[in-house]
Amino acid sequence: MRRLAGRATPEIARPGALREALLGGGIGLGFILVSLLLISAC
Repeated sequence: MRRLAGRATPEIARPGALREALLGGGIGLGFILVSLLLISAC
């Protein structure tokens, strides 16, 4: 982003960004698993 838009990226460089990204990935995976369970149950 720094090269493309020519600006800093404070939204991804802050402390805790890795934890939030992993949490978001876990929540997304949970939604996918619940959807698969509902589809297979029907």
